[in-house]
Parts: sequence; structure tokens; C-alpha cells
Amino acid sequence: MSDKCPGCKMLLEKKGFKIRCFGPCSCWFHQKCAEISESDRKLIESKKLKWACNGCGEPSDHEEDPEDEDNSPMLRDVMDKLISIENSNRALLKQLKLQEAKCTRLEEDLIDIRKEHESLKKEIASLSRDKGKADQELLRNNIIINGLPKGVDAGALEEAVVKIGNILQVSSNSQG
Repeated sequence: MSDKCPGCKMLLEKKGFKIRCFGPCSCWFHQKCAEISESDRKLIESKKLKWACNGCGEPSDHEEDPEDEDNSPMLRDVMDKLISIENSNRALLKQLKLQEAKCTRLEEDLIDIRKEHESLKKEIASLSRDKGKADQELLRNNIIINGLPKGVDAGALEEAVVKIGNILQVSSNSQG
């Protein structure tokens, strides 16, 4: 038996449950490092089942345990497959939790993006209103008539400009 658990790199103590991987690595693990529940530990001990670490995948038949003679080969095979499935399920559960965390972060980012979008829409609407007001102000301030062509009646033109100014809500100044 190796002195250190490959899971945590800590020394394996004489006390406490340790489990051997019956996969190619044949390493010994602490129960916690092997992610084996108390009920699984009892099942493995009582049925003298083989266990394989996540790195090895499935127990191999490279070394038989002399105490295994009490178990039928079919039962051992079924139990080995159940343990392998449970190990696979644990790995899949870890991946699922990682994906859930990524989805949560993406949802939070989407909420922030939507808030920013709404804020930008309001800012654009405000800028558009300000531009409209500025355009109107420019129009009001830039109506300038310099000189008259020959033959144009100044009084009639001034009257027309005043009417247009009233429509546009601007005043006209006669500098004449």
C-alpha cells in the first residue's frame, strides 16, 4: 500500500477506512477523497466489491482478492457496473454544476446588458429631443433677410415675414 492518497496527497493513516482502486493504478484512497458515501462504504465492505477511481474508470480483473470467492461472478459484475455508473454520475454531476454556474453568470450578464440597453434607449431619446429643440432654436435664430430685389414691395414682404414668424412662433425684427 502506498503511503499517500493520490486524491489529497496526504499520508494514509492506519486508522479509518481506506479503499483500494481495482483499476490499473491500484492506489489506495481515503474514503472522502474517493467520494464514497458511508452507505456505499458499508456495501463495498459487506459484499467485498471492487471499486475503481475516476481516473481508472472501471475495475479490472488484473488482480483477484482471495476473499471474493463468496460472491457470485454475476453479482460482482453487476455491483462493479453499478459502482462504475455511480462514478460516472458523480463526474457528470460535477460538469452539470459547472454548466449551471456558467448559465447563472450568463443570465446575470444578460440582465445587466438589458438594463444598459434601456438606459441607452432613454439617453438616445433624450438626445433626440435635445437635438430637435436645438434645430428649432437654430431655425428661429437664423431667419435673416438681407436686402430686397428690385421691384419687391418692402411692406408686403415684412407682412409676410411676420405671418410666417407667427406660425413658427418666432418674432421678427425689422432693421430697416
